[in-house]
Amino acid sequence: MAQQTFADLEHAGWQAKASAYDAGVNTITRTIFPSILNHLGGDLANRRVLDICAGTGELTAALAALGADATGLDFSEAMVALAAEKYPLLTFKTGDAQNLRLDANSFDDVVCSFGLLHLPDPDQAIAEAARVLKPGGRYLFTVWNNPDQNGGFMKIIMSAIADHGSPDVDLPPAPPAFRLADPSEAQRALAAAGFDNTTVEVVDAQWFPATGQEVLDMIYRSMVRIPMLLDAQPPKARDKIEAAIISSSEATRDGATLVISTPATLVTATKHSD
Repeated sequence: MAQQTFADLEHAGWQAKASAYDAGVNTITRTIFPSILNHLGGDLANRRVLDICAGTGELTAALAALGADATGLDFSEAMVALAAEKYPLLTFKTGDAQNLRLDANSFDDVVCSFGLLHLPDPDQAIAEAARVLKPGGRYLFTVWNNPDQNGGFMKIIMSAIADHGSPDVDLPPAPPAFRLADPSEAQRALAAAGFDNTTVEVVDAQWFPATGQEVLDMIYRSMVRIPMLLDAQPPKARDKIEAAIISSSEATRDGATLVISTPATLVTATKHSD
């Protein structure tokens, strides 16, 4: 049997975790949606908008609520089925962000919320977004901040791995998870795809879990790329990493809940007008 690729593992993970994602990490990513919608403007009437890596459809539904003719696309059939069940009046499609089977110059806006880090070739996905956008169309994506940018949730996880295990484990090759949170890298990738007027900003939000154990459980239950990394650690190292994640999360406690920062980088650009 051929060795599984990064894309294989991502697809299998999201197929298995669609429902858990909706009740888990999606509750965090949704806190960034107001900033995304604010950048697109309050009235999206008569605008065709494509939501790539749409997951279970919440952002697609929010775009439609602002008047957009919104389509959600995801590579996970399970995600698309759940989105269609939740929002039966909206359009959801199964598809590959790196090879969109959609007409060129057909959308006014394209968004991709926390999807690029799950793709083998994010630059190709950016190029495909440019292809399906009309000249002058807007592109917006979000990614988790690099842990060294301003801490938060990802720093808790990655510091625990660095202190007690290793980020360099036996996994299929994958693109750097936090590369596009670097403003210079985001600018370079967008310019190469035919975008200009790039803006990059950090959007901070907060998560209020009850315990550090809830944080660890959510990671395993409803995320994919981080559990891949944790599962590949030697058992003793993994035990120490898990304990460190719980301890560092508990260190944020303020009364009845923890207060965990979940900073994200929000990037916008405009396709060159011919």
